[in-house]
Amino acid sequence: MAKGNVFNIQKFSIHDGPGIRTTVFLKGCPLACKWCHNPESLSREKQILINHDKCIRCGTCIKICPTNALYMEEDKLNLNKCLCNYCGDCEIVCIQEAIEVVGKEMTDDEVIAEVEKDKVFYDVTGGGVTFSGGEPFYQPKFLAALVRKAKEKSLHVTIDTSGMTLWENIENVLDYVDLYLYDLKMIDSEKHKKYIGSNNKIILENLKRLDKELDKREGSINLRLIMLKGINDSEEDINLILDFISDLNNISQINLLEYHTMGREKYSRLNLEYEMSGDEKPDDYRLKSIKKIFEKNNYQVVIGG
Repeated sequence: MAKGNVFNIQKFSIHDGPGIRTTVFLKGCPLACKWCHNPESLSREKQILINHDKCIRCGTCIKICPTNALYMEEDKLNLNKCLCNYCGDCEIVCIQEAIEVVGKEMTDDEVIAEVEKDKVFYDVTGGGVTFSGGEPFYQPKFLAALVRKAKEKSLHVTIDTSGMTLWENIENVLDYVDLYLYDLKMIDSEKHKKYIGSNNKIILENLKRLDKELDKREGSINLRLIMLKGINDSEEDINLILDFISDLNNISQINLLEYHTMGREKYSRLNLEYEMSGDEKPDDYRLKSIKKIFEKNNYQVVIGG
């Protein structure tokens, strides 16, 4: 039995693959996208989120904390991460819901049991389960156990990945995955280092190898491209993507995802800095123009998930 850290199980998802789905979000990611809308997914460990706007500074959480990890400083609730054991007592007693423990250790059986509760909806709509993150391959053994058990239950299995992982981790699940949502940020390596924090060589190599493997088995790839104004939406950026994917045979769809700031407030709750200006969303005309460019090259394109 495998164990891993899950930070959300989202029911009735309609943007993470075909039909009605359950999306299981695994904690941890090797990338550092400046626009990440789930910063609580970056660390593989449990975390405490404190919403200072909701906190009324009553001190109840401080009194109940068994390790004295919470304290008030300059009229603001703070956490000593070195002392915290993430027991969750503070979350339970906070009547303002200002404290949230993110991350829960679960077994593969527990996750699949939760997923199976909505099997009737998958059967009717052609849906299934999607494993996302973070980066789901950041917990490779746990993910491999999950996809195997999901397939044993005859579920449609999708993995939403950045491709930033060892090839052997992808190879281990090839026989159990129906669809890959491959999140490609950009082709230019220097831009990738600047905005994502790492080289993209492994990501591009894995995409090519995955496509080649899918020539020999069932499965397909939806390429997901988040578009950011002035960062990766230029003609040059789009042409680089087209050149790279021109030899790939198994891209069934391209999804153009719009940058948004819905996760921005989470950064302050994690004491992290949000580095984007918030103005990086391309206008509708630009997105439709990019859509037409890909369609002219015979790709099926959808704006949105």
